[in-house]
Amino acid sequence: SRTNAGAWSVRDITDDVLLPYAEKTLGFAELQVNNTGQSNETAIRFDNDGDAYMLCFVSDPTSDWKSRKGLLLHSHDSMQTWTIYQLPCYMARFEKLVGHNRDCLKRPPVLLLSTYHAPTSIFVTVPEKQPDHTLRIPEPVEIATDALPFIPHSGEANQAITHGDRVFISYGRMTVLPGRAVADGVPAFAVTYDIHERALSEPVLIGFGGKNAKDNHNWPALTVDSRGILHVVINGHHDPFRYTHSLRPYDISQWAPTEEVSNGVTYAGLVCDDEDTLYSVTRMSHPGYAFRLSLHRKKSGRPWEE
Repeated sequence: SRTNAGAWSVRDITDDVLLPYAEKTLGFAELQVNNTGQSNETAIRFDNDGDAYMLCFVSDPTSDWKSRKGLLLHSHDSMQTWTIYQLPCYMARFEKLVGHNRDCLKRPPVLLLSTYHAPTSIFVTVPEKQPDHTLRIPEPVEIATDALPFIPHSGEANQAITHGDRVFISYGRMTVLPGRAVADGVPAFAVTYDIHERALSEPVLIGFGGKNAKDNHNWPALTVDSRGILHVVINGHHDPFRYTHSLRPYDISQWAPTEEVSNGVTYAGLVCDDEDTLYSVTRMSHPGYAFRLSLHRKKSGRPWEE
């Protein structure tokens, strides 16, 4: 963090925040922090009040896999002190700021939870800030039971967009839908979560990713433009990504036909700038199995560029 005088200060919260909690509350003999990006968020999020939020995946290396815990850390005093809340799942992600979803700053960040690696159960909840600066974390609402987890371990894809009191969520399911084939790819869906009612809409199929319905790399990435149009790229795995968008603002009921973009791409994220230009960075393996980074751009009202 930075002081009022402009100097940077560094603090390791492992010893004075995480370790005491692990020993006293979790009963750990030793502490291992597993925040590598593979299973948990590595960013600090803030809200409009200046409160800070972190997600930590911890375990006891002297124990077994059952020691794995997901923790939400919250600070309301410029990261001087932290309160820790244990989550029901150790794999968790925040909604990310991807251009025009600043409503997510009006409250604590949306939590996207996963039980394990694919196929798995996925959930959503939104913590509630109390008058005494503590948090209440409502019981998570289950989205799907055969899903890809919310752990885009490369590319940092966003999968939730807050608008008002609703959250729009994109996710993939590891299943072959009736009338489809494995080669059609992973089916991607959208749902709407009502924060106050704590209820989900019916899921809407928005497209398919890749060429294998059992490939857990093929998650969808979600953003929104200044008009409220939702944009999604559905990942392939060394295949083109597939792009679609909602036909009406903040409405998941109808989507444009998907179109394939590029070749040999994997792990696409998606952001939108103030001119409604879309950007996606992917791992590129075309031609040949040698990895590079590729930048893809789509200006508003125009096709994706080469």
